[in-house]
Amino acid sequence: MAAAGSESAGDRIAWATPVPKVQNDDELNAYLLQCCRDEMQRSVAGQSQTIGQRFEQDRAAACPLPPRPFDPCIYQPAKVDKYQTAAFDTNHPDPVGPGDED
Repeated sequence: MAAAGSESAGDRIAWATPVPKVQNDDELNAYLLQCCRDEMQRSVAGQSQTIGQRFEQDRAAACPLPPRPFDPCIYQPAKVDKYQTAAFDTNHPDPVGPGDED
């Protein structure tokens, strides 16, 4: 058995193995939320801070969200060949033109 506070492959899947026995989606969501809250209190081997403390440091250092939402995908119809590959035009125009900056 791993030492307290250390991480093993089994720790990462313990939330869903065995499959949680719940009556509905609300119970499953509540169970998963509690698992997340418990995880925030755990510390990883070699670290003096909890996962939650380190997450708050990362969040403080992260860039803010953009001022308006954007879709990071380009939707383009394509034909798939017999090798299950599709050609994609990589010479697409920049969706943000001059003057669109906020």
